[in-house]
Amino acid sequence: MFRSMGNMILARRDSGIGCLQISQVYRHDLRGAATPEACLSLAQKFVSRAGMSAPFDATQIADGGSMFGGFSYLIGKDFGRVWYRLAHEELVLGAYGCSREKQQASEITECESIMMSAHYAESDA
Repeated sequence: MFRSMGNMILARRDSGIGCLQISQVYRHDLRGAATPEACLSLAQKFVSRAGMSAPFDATQIADGGSMFGGFSYLIGKDFGRVWYRLAHEELVLGAYGCSREKQQASEITECESIMMSAHYAESDA
């Protein structure tokens, strides 16, 4: 199920444990200044919360003009993972969250696949 809410989309499997939030909040913030480090910095800002662990399981892929990456984090009893996808100088951020004890690898993999293909339609620019 996908639900549009202003500048974000919430996604959740009908039988899913966690929720994926896809946001365009920093869509144009990196025009002309995009680096993997800058993308990760905005991703960290996007999910920053009190009590958040240091990032772990970080990934980064740069392919031509596009970049993809992310990291996992913990907050109390919750697990989170954030991804960024930069294509055509436009940033899409996605954050997944669930309870640590109910975490499902298949759900996280599915969310990562969604984020790897995320981009804005030409008419949305």
